[in-house]
Amino acid sequence: GVFSVDPQLGLNKDLFKRLERIYNEERPGMPIDMNSISTFDTILILAEALRSGASPSEDIKRFILKKRDFQGIAGTLSFDANGDAKWKSIVQRI
Repeated sequence: GVFSVDPQLGLNKDLFKRLERIYNEERPGMPIDMNSISTFDTILILAEALRSGASPSEDIKRFILKKRDFQGIAGTLSFDANGDAKWKSIVQRI
């Protein structure tokens, strides 16, 4: 069978509406998928890093590795020592 792993979204409705407005301008009628949500959250984290004064890539990397309880569209997430996002996931067999 096929397995699917999806984050258990604690969807931030305000941020989702913001993404929806932007997304519908660029891709009208197309559904918003998990890749779009992850990309939007990534942009928000990078913007936060840059606003904090992080500029060389190593500063940005340190900022991300220390990030805890980021409130994105996908809910609350943190990062482990490898920079991988930590959030609850659901594994489904299709």
